[in-house]
Parts: sequence; C-alpha cells; structure tokens
Amino acid sequence: MGAFLLNELILQTSASIICLVRAGSPQEGKNRLWKSLLNYQLSDKSAFESRVIALVGDLGKPRLGLEKQTFLDIGMQIDAIVHNGCLVNFMCPYQQLKGPNVEAVAAIIRMAALKGQAKATPIHYISSLSVFGVGASEKILEGDDLPSSDEMQGHGAYTQTKWVAEKMLVMARKRGIPVSIHRPGK
Repeated sequence: MGAFLLNELILQTSASIICLVRAGSPQEGKNRLWKSLLNYQLSDKSAFESRVIALVGDLGKPRLGLEKQTFLDIGMQIDAIVHNGCLVNFMCPYQQLKGPNVEAVAAIIRMAALKGQAKATPIHYISSLSVFGVGASEKILEGDDLPSSDEMQGHGAYTQTKWVAEKMLVMARKRGIPVSIHRPGK
C-alpha cells in the first residue's frame, strides 16, 4: 500500500514528500522507494526525484530512529503526516510488535504536537479493519466505537497493536490534534 500512497501524493499534490525508510543512507533509501514504485509501474521519475526525500529512520526505535534535533526539525517543517508503516507479522508476540506499531504512533503524535495545539500537524493513520475483531459485523460505519479491550483479547498481537494505536490517536484527537483514521477494505 505504501507505494500506492506515495504515488498518489506525488500525483495529487505539489508538496515535498519526506518518507521515513530503513536504509544505510538517504540515497539507498530513495533507491528502495523508487524500486517499489517501479515494481507497480507507478509514478514519474522526474517528479519523484525532485519532490521525494528519503529520511533514514526506524519505526521500532525511539523518535522513529531519528536524532533528537532531526525529529524536532522535521516536526516543525511538515504540513501533514501520513502514517502507513508498521510491522505486520501474525506470529510475533505483542512485545515484539509494540515498538514499530504502538511506540512509533506515540512518537508521531508527539511530532504532530510540536507546533502547539493551535497549529498541530494533521495525522492520517492507515489502520486495519481487524481492530473490530474477528467476526465483526460486516457493516462497520465510520463512527462505530472500537470494541473494548476485553473483547480484543485473543485476537492476536498484530490486531491488538493496531487497536492500541487507534485508541492513542483517538485520545490525541480529543486533545486537539487533527487525526483521520483510514481502514482500507479488502
């Protein structure tokens, strides 16, 4: 999904796009991003080269793997956050998924709040329909509340991390940070 989101941002905006990517260098990261777009036959090389910036980081590390000053500088520069990254592994225990799937969202919320409540950076979070649990109603509406934590027991660590991340984002929204949660269908 990340390649398609990046492509749409390139096509539908004129913004510079900063992509957090695990890599040994910014150039290696940019090459990885371009190869992903090429894999799906997406995008325009000139728009990509001129507007996409690869930022070397890691969702599983504090401050997204960024130096403190870089984290602060990026947070003060950006106009929006589109967060699609996570570790998807249905076999991993919660503790292994917590860093990239939950603590990264906490870092993104902190980044969004750096400019203060009146100028908070909007967050667009890509979640999962799985946050409603296995066997959820086939008709899930935008305003539907998430199930209780008790109802989420036994639904797997990945699903639980996405549920916790959404709960954090709902709390951030109540505190004034603009948050949109997107749950792509099948």
